[in-house]
Amino acid sequence: MKIRSFLLYIYAATCMCAQAQLHTPESTIDFGEIGWHNPRSRDIVFQNKSRHAVILTDVRTDCGCTTARWVQGQLIEPGQRTTIRVTYDAQTLGRFQKGLRIYTQERTGTKETSVWIKGNVLTEVIDYTQDYPYAIGEGIYLTDSTVEFDDVRHGQQLSQQLRIVNGTKQNYTPTLMHLPSWLQVKCEPEVLRPGKSGVLTFTANAGEVSRYGLTQTSVYVSRHLGDKVGRDNEVQVSLTMLPQVSGTASDLSRAPRVEVDSIVELSATGTKKARRIQGTVLVRNMGQSDLEVSRLQVYNLGLQVSLSRSTIKPGKSATLRVSGWAADDLRFKGRRRILLITNDPVRPKITIDVK
Repeated sequence: MKIRSFLLYIYAATCMCAQAQLHTPESTIDFGEIGWHNPRSRDIVFQNKSRHAVILTDVRTDCGCTTARWVQGQLIEPGQRTTIRVTYDAQTLGRFQKGLRIYTQERTGTKETSVWIKGNVLTEVIDYTQDYPYAIGEGIYLTDSTVEFDDVRHGQQLSQQLRIVNGTKQNYTPTLMHLPSWLQVKCEPEVLRPGKSGVLTFTANAGEVSRYGLTQTSVYVSRHLGDKVGRDNEVQVSLTMLPQVSGTASDLSRAPRVEVDSIVELSATGTKKARRIQGTVLVRNMGQSDLEVSRLQVYNLGLQVSLSRSTIKPGKSATLRVSGWAADDLRFKGRRRILLITNDPVRPKITIDVK
């Protein structure tokens, strides 16, 4: 068995050197601890990194203990992503490592991409996911994977908290990587014993943020010494800073007044292989002076937005167009929302939920 695993490893490494243009950030996907007779599934996202479309023709696993669900014959355009759901049946106790080979038809012929899945099957596994639904790998769980600071004024200092639990058998010291200058994170207690939980306190200093509107960043929870950054251990942090508003009562009576629906519903178009989602919403000026839209941003990068005009005369409207790819829901965390910053002194910030 050891010789076979070694040969499979050499074979997979060789394939990856001349692999197809489908790419996933990690060559090994960790399933973590799995309960005996409790199959575990994971979605693996691949992106076409080439400048040409490819066709997904086949997915093969090492043995019958691993199965894959995928779309045969799917056309994957340049930059587009596809998802393969892999399930391990967990019928055998102990650690496992299995290979997965993905075949695509490209301009130069059939190409192969290889990844590994690994994990550990135990007779009894404590389920932390009910209270800590976001696993970041290797037995570490969070209550959420996003932190949002809304309606912040310049110079303010605000805090948000996430709970974290150590589901491993060793002491664990949470460390946050890639922190921007305006964000600090503290864990209490500093060291989490096996099975114990703690609190991550995120503190944002808006005095260190140079512009109003939406500022977003990704920080990463290190799970061990020398850990790498990736989607599994990512926490997305957003800060929405409002502009300074001033004026007399007379100024307010002559001010612009924005009206816009709080929700925009998107409809799908195109083929099953490339479904596009799109929709529109009107931004209306019901005030007495020009409405200026100074910021138009998205909280979720899977969306593209445009506004027909940034200056809207009294009694007029502008069309806000929203679009994206249906598959982009798999790529980005957090709610799909749009942010508008305007010169309406009553409602300088407008958020629109995308359904």
